[in-house]
Amino acid sequence: MDVPQFSKKLEDEISYIIENFGEPCEENDFEKFTRYDAVRRLMEDMDDKDTIAHEFIKELRLFGIKIGMYRIITQKEMDNTQILSNRKHKKYEFKHKGNCYIFDSWKPLEDFE
Repeated sequence: MDVPQFSKKLEDEISYIIENFGEPCEENDFEKFTRYDAVRRLMEDMDDKDTIAHEFIKELRLFGIKIGMYRIITQKEMDNTQILSNRKHKKYEFKHKGNCYIFDSWKPLEDFE
């Protein structure tokens, strides 16, 4: 699989998350995040403009495309998709090189680690 390498700045952020964050596992103790946890946390936060993750949105999206977390949505799927909200929403997550992509699964990220 031709997976793009992360930039040094993104690798530094992943390392920072691994070293400084974790999940509670026992009273007054934390289980350190794995690389998977750190990348997933960044990907979950990347659409929020107020987070550091947003700085890496293009890089993380390209990574997600390459490993299969996102898939192209066909025109037929878009035609059959209804948006049930008064707010402005799109029928896809983002566009890249003329294709519209939607989130498909976290599984490829789990397998990648």
